[in-house]
Amino acid sequence: MVSYFLANTFSSAAGRFSRAGVAVLLTLVCLGISTPLFAADSDELHASVDRTQIHQNETVELTIIGQLELELNFSNLFNLRNMELPAPDLGTLENDFEIIDQQQKYNIQSINGTHNATITWVYTLSPKSAGALTIPSIKHADKASQPIGIKVLKGKASPDDGRPPLVFMEAEVDKQEAYVQEQIIYTLRLYYADNLVSGDLSNPELDDAIIEQVGDQKKYYRMRYNQRYEVIERKFLIFPQKSGELAIAPQTFSGTIIDSRLRKRKHIRDSSDAINVNVRPPASEFTGQVWLPAISLNLTEKWDKPLENVSVGDSFTRTISIQTLGLLGSALPPLNISDNHGFKQYPDQPETESLEHQAGVESSRTESIAMVAVKAGKVTLPEIKIPWWDTVNQVERVAVIPARELTIASGNGAPPVSEEQSYSEPAETSPVAPEASPSESGSNNAATADKAVDESGNGALYVIIALLISGWAITTVILLKRKNTVRVEQEVSSPIMANSSSEEAAFEKLSGSIRQKSPDMLGDLVQWAKIKWPEATINSVADVERLLDDETLSALISKAESAFYSPATPDTPSSNWDNDALLKCLNEIRKKDRGPSEQVLPNFYP
Repeated sequence: MVSYFLANTFSSAAGRFSRAGVAVLLTLVCLGISTPLFAADSDELHASVDRTQIHQNETVELTIIGQLELELNFSNLFNLRNMELPAPDLGTLENDFEIIDQQQKYNIQSINGTHNATITWVYTLSPKSAGALTIPSIKHADKASQPIGIKVLKGKASPDDGRPPLVFMEAEVDKQEAYVQEQIIYTLRLYYADNLVSGDLSNPELDDAIIEQVGDQKKYYRMRYNQRYEVIERKFLIFPQKSGELAIAPQTFSGTIIDSRLRKRKHIRDSSDAINVNVRPPASEFTGQVWLPAISLNLTEKWDKPLENVSVGDSFTRTISIQTLGLLGSALPPLNISDNHGFKQYPDQPETESLEHQAGVESSRTESIAMVAVKAGKVTLPEIKIPWWDTVNQVERVAVIPARELTIASGNGAPPVSEEQSYSEPAETSPVAPEASPSESGSNNAATADKAVDESGNGALYVIIALLISGWAITTVILLKRKNTVRVEQEVSSPIMANSSSEEAAFEKLSGSIRQKSPDMLGDLVQWAKIKWPEATINSVADVERLLDDETLSALISKAESAFYSPATPDTPSSNWDNDALLKCLNEIRKKDRGPSEQVLPNFYP
């Protein structure tokens, strides 16, 4: 009798024969050994487990052994996997257990021309609940196994039995109680002792909270149960959006590890503990309109230019930032910056940013506003304040940028005037007696002096009266000379006003600046308006807009200013305003030739 023995192992994914096995099978074929396929005689299907008592986080291995007689020929010699070998009927096994891995093993024997195959199925099972569970009878062909009882204990296995776990998980939060929208740091750790081949680690999911992972997962080593474990750590920020109990479900891990003790691949599974956090509503003593629970919050501002010497027409950028710990950038509110009559403001799009920090998350919101001074005088920038809730000390705090007063000088170097003085009509004279002429004043003063002499008899009053009359006369002469001098200086310094061709030249220069979309257009506009209407007080573009009182013109100028001064598009002003429409509007105004009697306000000062 000739005997041959061949054994090989196939997994659920792949399997192949060893070279020695192939050689033996080739020998069999050469010898012409071939028999039909039929079921081997056996009284019972064998089924067993590696243990009958486990915890909920552990797995159990179910092994089923069946036998078949095989027909080996040249067509199936090299590919046993394609042979239609019947799989066992598991019955109701999946009602109580989850199959997380399965493998198949083949053991082939050839005795006196008969080829017997012993097939072993190995199933890794995870219990779905605690208690007394049963692996039902397994059937294969006409054979069946006996049921097997499994006792599943609640919770996790204790390492006190001297067998440290191959894999285990930890989950923790930095606080057990928090306010709505307050930051909660959730840390998840996976410990494994041997070579981890593959695995899947779940992440927390909540319906009534915002969850953000902080940075990438970290890897490091830590000692537990007197042995070294490799650790995978993930951190998440949870911001609850609803008061009440926040239930964070257990996170699970399922993977494959190489067990160094048994020297084989093993499928493992574990889960973390569930965590509950009490979420409180916003504090009743908070007075702000937007609830902002944070570890810290600060307000800062900076200017791109010094503010000591600001004149009409000057432009600068104000940047205001909110920096906070413990809040996402998307949760920071917009700044409420009110309009100011001394400036034209062109806000840029706000920028928000959130970065990883040791305390969780560090966020910021930055708003930039381009500002152009349009009115001379004293201007007050109002304070900006943001109430927030200090989660460390449980108290309300207020971040403040104090109010700031600026003095804006006139564009031509004249002393600044108040806003009311700049744009109000001259005050009407009160109904008092008309001012007396110099001769009449002298007579009245002399009569008063005579009366005083008669009453007091004091001759010194004559000297006082004489000094008063002399001073009045000198003052009158000086004022008259000054008025004539100012008129002559204006004629000398601005000869262009008397020349109509100069107005045409100024408008031509303005037209060229508009066509080229040059920022010099604003200054050329002011200069042309001064020549066109010399009787008016014009020191800025705002004075021109007020003088002409044209809504279309004001809108076009505003778009041009926004293009020149807004930080959003400093290099591409041509894409933000219509120069052709502005030039057409100015031409129409020029053709109407509005005179000072129609639109120009009288000067407040002579």
